[in-house]
Amino acid sequence: MSNERDAQQRSERTLKQLFAHAEPRPLPPAADTEQIRRAVLAEWEAVTGRRQWRRRTAFATAASVLLAVGV
Repeated sequence: MSNERDAQQRSERTLKQLFAHAEPRPLPPAADTEQIRRAVLAEWEAVTGRRQWRRRTAFATAASVLLAVGV
């Protein structure tokens, strides 16, 4: 158990040393950031739009079956 703890402490020290020397990456140009943001939003809307369409279709199908059985 002691060896495991020592190894973990060494790993933590190594990571702390590594992060102490690391610098943040430069930010991308604002135009690129905006283009990426628009692309992500378009994909999100496409995915959630399909999900909503499937949900509505399933609900409509279930409602139709209930109406047909009820009649």
